[in-house]
Amino acid sequence: MDTNFSSYINERKIDDMSLCGMVLTAEGIIAFADSKTTKRHWMGHSIEDKDRKPQKLLYNDDVVIVTTGYNQFIKENGEYENLEKGIQLILDEYQRTKEVLIRDIHWIYENIFQILKKTLEDDKCSNYLFLVGTRKKESEGYIYTIYRMNFSYKGNNIDILKKSTNSYYYSFIGDDIYCKIMGDILYEKSYSIDELPHKIEEILQNVIQINEITRSYNPVGGEIHTYILK
Repeated sequence: MDTNFSSYINERKIDDMSLCGMVLTAEGIIAFADSKTTKRHWMGHSIEDKDRKPQKLLYNDDVVIVTTGYNQFIKENGEYENLEKGIQLILDEYQRTKEVLIRDIHWIYENIFQILKKTLEDDKCSNYLFLVGTRKKESEGYIYTIYRMNFSYKGNNIDILKKSTNSYYYSFIGDDIYCKIMGDILYEKSYSIDELPHKIEEILQNVIQINEITRSYNPVGGEIHTYILK
């Protein structure tokens, strides 16, 4: 089971939270993420952290990233920094360079690891999970790929999930119940890549409303952010 949640590192840790995902098509990648943040109340129950609005979806012209898990990291000076700031700096540097050796998924992986390294060493409960979508120019056009990256005190790994395909491929990270519900829903293949973000947002908002009624605490909510990499 994935351990994916949104919380401040200096708050008490919580269970799987948030929902992020990607849809891979021959035309490109659709990424989406909710915007709700959860922390553990001092009495033990989960509550929404209304003071923190993390960006769980970040991108440049060739890469899109969604993330769940801790949404802060510890800098070398011991201060806490918001995760999206560190990830955006990596994306900006990746965008600036044209060197082949740097413009590679393993460069992104190693640079994410470097900003998380101190947190992973200091906090045995630390966990970060990412889906990373990339596009690369080939002779026949762009090739799109989705990778999964996990960083925790116990170890780190990177896996390729899928390359461009004529059929739709879905990947979700976050709250188990949401991942299963969204994974069981079949999208109409007639939708174009430009229509899918609206359909995903519409479906997810309906699922959020159901969970508001059926669960004591709903870990997913807020605005649904989407992006098309094509």
